[in-house]
Amino acid sequence: MNAVVNNVGSPEWIRSVDLSFEVERVPVLFSIGGNGTERLMDASNLAEFKNRVVLRRADNKEGLGIVSANSYKLVQPAAVFDFYQGFTQAGGMQLVAGGNFKGGQRIWAQAELDNPIILPGNDLIFPQFLLSTSYNGDTGTVGTFTTRRVFCENTLNMALSQGDAEDGYNITGFSIPHHREFDVREAQKHVEELMVAAKLFEVAAHKMTQVGMGADATREFLIKVAGSYGADGQLTAQSKFKIAQMDDLYRTGPGSDAASAQGTLWGVLNAVTRFIDHEAPSRSDHVGRTYSAWFGDGKTTKVKALHLALQLTAE
Repeated sequence: MNAVVNNVGSPEWIRSVDLSFEVERVPVLFSIGGNGTERLMDASNLAEFKNRVVLRRADNKEGLGIVSANSYKLVQPAAVFDFYQGFTQAGGMQLVAGGNFKGGQRIWAQAELDNPIILPGNDLIFPQFLLSTSYNGDTGTVGTFTTRRVFCENTLNMALSQGDAEDGYNITGFSIPHHREFDVREAQKHVEELMVAAKLFEVAAHKMTQVGMGADATREFLIKVAGSYGADGQLTAQSKFKIAQMDDLYRTGPGSDAASAQGTLWGVLNAVTRFIDHEAPSRSDHVGRTYSAWFGDGKTTKVKALHLALQLTAE
């Protein structure tokens, strides 16, 4: 995942978070000799698979993924920093973190607006933008509007509308598949919508602080978010554990005693995000938990919780 260090965005910083490499294409080769089980290094016994290439790091020659030779449009790590450069130079937004997952199969960089959203009790929420791309074919180049709550360091996608626009862009960010060119300048235009998304999120968050949540309403919300049922029609042991943990975080977790969160829908939503970001069991380590929270099942759960909260504020 990599760490945040001083001089964010400098060449030294880019090297320290392992994002200074370039990605190159090399042929996919296979053996045409013997029965295919032996390792044959003689070039005369190797053939090239025409429609695929391996993407590998140029620095250490580690393979990252196998992709289409003809349609895959490569986005180099340097393009991620080119994307942010104009915004950080103009002021109002700072590059705050970056790194990679799985040895470089997926890279990311994150910027944050200087001015926070302020909820009751001085609950500070900083709008952020997360840009990532992959080299293993899993995803395209994805830009996501997110938030960071200072009280508990929870993150939440500003998924204020559902569905993808035809061009890959909408108010929540963008997703450009690798069969299309990633146009840095075109994508930069849409980051200006972060201000619009932040304002919409601020309005929604304030509404959530005004919706009271008793014990029954909280349990119903958490069951809808994290509940799964077995063949007997009962909640599974795993989902009971998640619901209990989220409920405990709602009552006693970091930031739960803030005026914005105590006994409110905003508090319940942040209990979900706290669990996903910091408490959920991980098969690997905190890096695996972070990957899930940003790109995997954890992200799906958080977006589900936000959509449910938005529905409740509309009632």
